[in-house]
Amino acid sequence: MAKVEKPDPAVVPDEELLQLSLKQPSLFRLLVDRYQPAFLRKAREVLGEREEVADVVVETFTKIYFKANRFHKVPGASFKSWAYMFLLNTSFTYYSRLKRDRQFVMAEDDFLGQLRKMKEMGSMKD
Repeated sequence: MAKVEKPDPAVVPDEELLQLSLKQPSLFRLLVDRYQPAFLRKAREVLGEREEVADVVVETFTKIYFKANRFHKVPGASFKSWAYMFLLNTSFTYYSRLKRDRQFVMAEDDFLGQLRKMKEMGSMKD
């Protein structure tokens, strides 16, 4: 009985590796290893040098894994473009939250500043 050799994961195309990882989740780690450095660089371009960049990349890989069964190879679209769509959407969503939270903090600071001015002018008592 001939032993069936498994293909070398290092040469398996991303699309195939994604599908194989649905049956053997440990193979997804190979996609993470392939894309993590580039994803970290791209997320830093969007978010700057923040601790949260790594969290955004982890969240991206989680979304990719859980939506893997929805990936279908089509001409002109690869796993790479599909994966980057998740990364950019996740990065932009996080950036929007940062911006919104920053505006809230700025509005709160403005409000407190106005209260201080009113107090200094004597129009407000403790």
